[in-house]
This record gives sequence, structure tokens and C-alpha cells, in this order.
Amino acid sequence: MFPMHVTILLLIKVVLAFYLLYIYLPSRVIVFDEYGDTWLDKVFISLVHAHFFIIVIVHLLVGVRIYETISLAIALIVILIYIFSTIMRQPAVGDEDKRHKNMLSLLLDLVDGRLGLFGNLMNSVKNSIRRLPGKIKNWATHLFLHPFDGILMLGLLGVAAFLRFRHSLTYLYYGASDCYVHLAWTKYIGINNIYQDGVYPYGYEAVISALNKLFFIDPVVLVRFFGGIGSFMLMLAIYYVLKKNLGKSYIVIFAAVFAFAFGTEFPNAASTFWRQMSALPQEYATIFMLPGMHFLNVFYNTGRKKYLLLAAEVLSVTVFIHFYAAIFVAVGYVLLSLFHLKKVFYEKNFVWVVGAMGAGGVIGVLPIVIALALGKKFHALSYSYFTESAVIGKGLDWRSEIFRFTETNKPLLLLLACVAAITLFALIRLAFKKIPRLFRQDQAVFGGGVFEPVLLRSGACGGHRLFHTDGGVPHQHLPGRCGGCALWHDGLPDRLHAAA
Repeated sequence: MFPMHVTILLLIKVVLAFYLLYIYLPSRVIVFDEYGDTWLDKVFISLVHAHFFIIVIVHLLVGVRIYETISLAIALIVILIYIFSTIMRQPAVGDEDKRHKNMLSLLLDLVDGRLGLFGNLMNSVKNSIRRLPGKIKNWATHLFLHPFDGILMLGLLGVAAFLRFRHSLTYLYYGASDCYVHLAWTKYIGINNIYQDGVYPYGYEAVISALNKLFFIDPVVLVRFFGGIGSFMLMLAIYYVLKKNLGKSYIVIFAAVFAFAFGTEFPNAASTFWRQMSALPQEYATIFMLPGMHFLNVFYNTGRKKYLLLAAEVLSVTVFIHFYAAIFVAVGYVLLSLFHLKKVFYEKNFVWVVGAMGAGGVIGVLPIVIALALGKKFHALSYSYFTESAVIGKGLDWRSEIFRFTETNKPLLLLLACVAAITLFALIRLAFKKIPRLFRQDQAVFGGGVFEPVLLRSGACGGHRLFHTDGGVPHQHLPGRCGGCALWHDGLPDRLHAAA
């Protein structure tokens, strides 16, 4: 057993490597808008982009048998420079001279230290250090003014992180037997040998192997700590999506994160406990599920296609890593789209949504399709487990069994109860979604009410003003209607026009 200080230093090394490759470097070349400018937005948007591009690059390099440290580094540098040069050519970012420079000129400027990702690194560090006292003051103020989003949440995340890393900090062996399989596959992909034991999604192995190639960390160490990293990021994803959608409902957010954080300590939660601490692709892919649904929801609410592409990248990443997680992501996307049916079919949105999601799914499954076309077989154990699970017992009467449900996993039961409650609330909300708009129309016909300021504008004619303010009966439309009344009449259905 290593001394504890050596183990902690190894953990810090793995966490820093993960942060640099999958969060920090992507965030330096991504342009964030007003819908994604918080620190949590930057973490998860960067995480999605980095995982998508690195998994694709690793598969491409392994496919042509040139996957090495140098080839991976060159591919990433070329992509970063291309993205950065594209940003520099945008009018809102670079000046006229920079926008007309080609790739070679920008590359030379980067080498000379005049601009760019590496040239301005020291200035960026100095500016960050200069702003640090102000940020610490703001953070400290928020920590104590809003304890459920501050000091209590920080303590909760810290305790939850300890629970998920305690096994890997104490023991050298992995918490689950599957981890040794993924360790072997990570080593195989590192020597340009993919699908050695049969066809299976290798996105998880690509994520770990990239850290091994670029930071020279032994895959044994990476797999040892990757379960805790993935579990903590999953908890952070829950916090991120709740905070983005619930705003300042800090107590509700705290309660939800608390339930997940200590779900490993519930009775009969042994399997959950070990899966939370072990490096497993299914749990890791789940990190992206809720952020993906959030990005798709932002697209529906704002119409910005960059968030649709982010959601499509999430689907692709989950297909690359684990099919079960990808199925849940796809189902979540469909359910979310049901609440935005009008926006789905608005103009060309349907084509964009279907095209983006279709492309994401095809990219994710393409390596497996190519491998099968070349004569590779599915991973035998995984395939047999799937086929055995899909077999329906012939001796069971489906009429009596279809309504029977038994589940001993307490955290899963809690999750299912929450999902059922949220679904019921969403269906009720969907059923009554049009009532406020109809109520506004009723107020317009029958006079007065809380929506009156929406309909009234200065300079309205006397007859209509009297109608609105005094709650008069519907009357004949007067010729020469004013702007406010035109808005009122144009917003009403024909049947209400006739009644007026």
C-alpha cells in the first residue's frame, strides 16, 4: 500500500489532468453567450465538446493505426487553432487585420506570443490573479448570505466526494470486477488494438486513454480514481440543471442533491454504493443525460441552434460510451419535445431536430457498424447478457404479470417516485397550459382584469377605453380602431370576433 500522501498526490494529478483536458482548455476557445455564462455552464459545455471531439479523434487515429501521444497532441492542437482562428475572424472578436489573416499567419502569431491560446496565457493568469481577491469576496458573501447554496452546499459536495473516493484512497483494488475489463480495453486501445474481445462501445476507454497519452498517467491509476470523478461529476450535473431551471429555490436544490449524495448510504444500497465508487461507463455516461435535456430545452426556448448541436453531441457521446444511457437520453429528449410540440414543428425546427439527433446517433454508432461490417463479433458476455435479459418467460401469464412491479432498491424507488410526481405535474401543466391565454381573451371580451395593461395603450378611443375600464358588454367594433384595439382584435379567434 502506498503512503496516504502519495495516494493523495496521485488523485490530485488525475483530477488536474481531467480538468485541464476536458474543462479548462475547451473553455479557452468556446464563446459563451448570456444563456451559458455561469461557471457551471462553462464546465458542462466544455465537458460535452471535449468528450465528443476527443472520442472521435481517438477512434479515427486508432482506425488508421497511428494513435500515439504525438498524433493525438497534433490533432488536438490543429482543432484548437482552427476553432480559435474562426473566432478571431468574427467581427465581434477580432479587429479587421485579424479577420483577414489565414491559418498560417495566426499560427505564426501564436508561436511568436502575440495573441491566442498560448501567447496570452501569462496575461490570462495575471488577470485571474488580479481579480481573485474580488471573486473571493463575492464568493464568501454568497456562501454565508445563501447557506443552502453556499456553505451548506459546499459541505455537502465535499462529504459526498469523500464518500465516493474513500475506497480508492484506502485500497488499491477496484470496487467492481468490470473495472478490470475496462482497464484491459484501455490498454488495448492504447496500442491501436480496438475491439480485441469483441465489439462494445469504447468511448469510455477513449476518454481514459487520452489522459494516459497526454499526461503519461498509468491507466491503472486513472481507472482507480475515475469512478469517484464520474460520480462526483454526475452529482454536480444534477446541481447544475436544478440551479439553471429552479433559480433561487436553494432549499429545493439542496434537498435534491442531498438525496442523491447520500443515496449510497440508504439500506439495501450496496450495489449503488459500489457502482458510485467504481469506474463504470454506464454511470459515467449518465453525467451527460440531464445537461443534454437542459441544452435541448434552451434551444426550444431561445431558438439558438448551438444548444441543439450541444444536445446532439450529448446523444453521440452517450452512444459512444454506453447504450443504456443513450436510450435514456433519447427517451428524455422525446418526452421533453412533447412539451414543445408547437416549437418542434415551427418553420424548420423539425428538420433541424431530426437532422441533428440523427447525425449524433449515427456518429456514435458508426465505429461499431464499421467493425461489424469488417467481420468483428459482438462482445460475447455482453451479447449473451442482453439476449438472456430479452427472453420472456413462457410460463408466465402476461395478463397478471404486466401490472406487477417489485423493486428492493430504495434509492431507485425514491427516484421512480420523483419521476412519477414530476411526470404527473408536467401532464397537469400541459393540460392547462392554454388557460392563461384563453383567460386573457375572456378578459378582453368581458372587460377588466389583471391582463388589462397588456391590451390598453395610450390614445385608445373613448368607446374602447370605456369597454376595458368599466367592464362593459361586448359592442360593435368602431371604425378607425387604434393600435391597442387592433392588437386586441387581431389576437382573438374568429368566434370571439363574431361575439364582439
